[in-house]
Amino acid sequence: MPDPDALPLGHVGLASATDAPAINALLLAQYQAAREFRLLRPDMLAWDGRTGAGGVAAGWTRDGRLVATMRAALAPSAAAAAEAMGLSVDLPAGFFPAVILSRAATDPALGRSGINSLLRWHLLRAAAAEGARAALGLVYEGAPRLSVMARIGYRTAPPARVWDPEVEPLRPPLLAWLPPEVFPVALEALREEAAKAAERWPWEGPSPTIPST
Repeated sequence: MPDPDALPLGHVGLASATDAPAINALLLAQYQAAREFRLLRPDMLAWDGRTGAGGVAAGWTRDGRLVATMRAALAPSAAAAAEAMGLSVDLPAGFFPAVILSRAATDPALGRSGINSLLRWHLLRAAAAEGARAALGLVYEGAPRLSVMARIGYRTAPPARVWDPEVEPLRPPLLAWLPPEVFPVALEALREEAAKAAERWPWEGPSPTIPST
């Protein structure tokens, strides 16, 4: 379970172009240290500070240190989702548009603080307000966040094909999804999961505007 008391005071919000170097450094460090995959194309990992900016969220400590990030984009179809994620997405048309959450990274010192769940809740809530019917993501067998995702209603299955050029899987990759009938309930469960973290890390600034893939 998350331990919000491990979270120092700070805030969450949308990242700006000036945050790109810190986001890229955090992503690179976490992806290079990952046990689930080997990073092959670090150049593809970098955020340019502009693309999809309305869907790039982050968290900062009170002294301004960026310690967490997550990205969201809306896929209008299964084909668009597959192209964006680099794997087969064999889901019904009624799941779309669906929001894809990706590029999540958290400072290891705050790994159980609940900040990942907090960013996930803000982005999913914004996507739902923009018409998203389901949520998608890529996880790996044995990933720590699988337990949280299962608690809020995510389903998982191995994709038929994986062609993501960024990484070489070291553990089996899984397509994770929140189906339309679970999405509203999952949002409420995630709100409760992240409630204490939200008290310590309020959202500041404009709300997310989730871009298309």
